[in-house]
Amino acid sequence: MKNTKTRQCLTGILTALAFLVMPLVTSAQDMITVSGTVTDDTDQPVIGASVMVKGSTTGVPTDLDGKYSIDVPADAVLEFSSVGLRTVDMPVNGQAVINVVLDTDNTFLESVVVVGYGTQKKGSISGAVSAVNNDDIIKTKSENVQNMLTGRIAGLRVYQKSAEPGSYKNDMDIRGMGTPLVIIDGVPRDVADFQRLNSADIENVSVLKDAAAAIYGLRGGNGVILVTTKKGNEGKAKVSYNGSFTFQTPSRMPELASVVDAMTAYNEKGMNAVHNGALAFREDL
Repeated sequence: MKNTKTRQCLTGILTALAFLVMPLVTSAQDMITVSGTVTDDTDQPVIGASVMVKGSTTGVPTDLDGKYSIDVPADAVLEFSSVGLRTVDMPVNGQAVINVVLDTDNTFLESVVVVGYGTQKKGSISGAVSAVNNDDIIKTKSENVQNMLTGRIAGLRVYQKSAEPGSYKNDMDIRGMGTPLVIIDGVPRDVADFQRLNSADIENVSVLKDAAAAIYGLRGGNGVILVTTKKGNEGKAKVSYNGSFTFQTPSRMPELASVVDAMTAYNEKGMNAVHNGALAFREDL
């Protein structure tokens, strides 16, 4: 009797253990290794892209060649993501190789602004940053690119000292704080260098105010103007031409005073002097 009860107990224990071990064995059998390559829409490998099992914390990054390898359940869904690119979900369905192409996320790029040390999202900017691109700059026709920014950027004041043809006697300031620091493609330059830039060569202009200009220290105390010029890219060559010419004529010629009127004016000026008034021209002359 005792042996029978012992056998029954052992049978019950082994049955319970079998039920506990069975899911582990089944789970181990359902796991597969998935590998592949992640590229962008220009067929370039995406370095450091995130490959995650959706709904879990399991994941791996891609290497320098955009390749990855991960152990996942056969029925899992892989989530591929990277900064500036659209997230893609791919069901595994027992596949051992999954290659993914991530398209550029234009919505994400529009929410990024240029600052002194790179780019940041608009929501994380603590200072004031204003920007204008080339399409808006060239709407104003002028030989001086500085004048093209007039009224385009909040807080930037541009005023012209002379209308002489070919003259660059212009000044600008940010919120009346004096001449700002000009950075062209990462290099500090004079305002005159910015004035003589070809407007067609400019990609965009950003104006850093307040805390946004703090990265440049004391030199950025009056604000910073960041200028980014266009860069070459792959594709077909594109040639464009833009020409303009102007005429300048006086609205009217001034009427000159006669000799007698001029001498009389000088005498009145001399007699009205505060100290020691005297005639500049005597009547006998």
